[in-house]
Amino acid sequence: MVWSAKNQPDLYLGIRGLSDLKATIHCPRPARPNWWRRYSFDSNARGEVARVLTERKGRHISQWRGASIAPGYTLEWNINIRGRSLYRRAEPATPDTVLLPVPTTDQSLDIAVLLGPSNATSGRYPREEQHQTHLVAEGRLVDGRFVWVVWCHLPEAPPANSAKQTLKFREDQGYMVPDLQPAEDDNIRGLLHGEQPAGNLKFWERRAEFHKKLPDR
Repeated sequence: MVWSAKNQPDLYLGIRGLSDLKATIHCPRPARPNWWRRYSFDSNARGEVARVLTERKGRHISQWRGASIAPGYTLEWNINIRGRSLYRRAEPATPDTVLLPVPTTDQSLDIAVLLGPSNATSGRYPREEQHQTHLVAEGRLVDGRFVWVVWCHLPEAPPANSAKQTLKFREDQGYMVPDLQPAEDDNIRGLLHGEQPAGNLKFWERRAEFHKKLPDR
């Protein structure tokens, strides 16, 4: 979900169920003339994973610079969801959930969050260059800056080789969630992130598999 501060030109991106993590943008203002962008643990984050990682590297996980697409316009975040990584069974949605068309197994759903200048025209949001782009929501920060959330379907690029490319969490890799039982279905999810060459922060949401390490024979 995307939300903004009431009294400051700040924008946030978070995931329900991962409330300890969020991406934050502090836009320039008179007392703070520079952009500030961080993906980090919340200051009130709890749990063993948050404790270990913040002790090792601090609260801030990564940063990005924003992808300039025109003067005053930046692509800030992308969330990419493959059609073949979706749940195989339906999950209940809250009344405020915006439902988007499901991508096919050879497509991915790409959701983008963009910023624009205060003198931009309402409804004239940036589009993906080669694919039909649809508006999810439009709003403004307190300084008048525009915020757009848009989506499009992208063709899923074939894997570089024939090997099955699956995100796997193994018991022998050193990270385990206490009392987490192996799932019998596909409800384990993985979230990857990284700054892209253009400067935007991209997230890949994927179905994950749990592989229990077999005892040595």
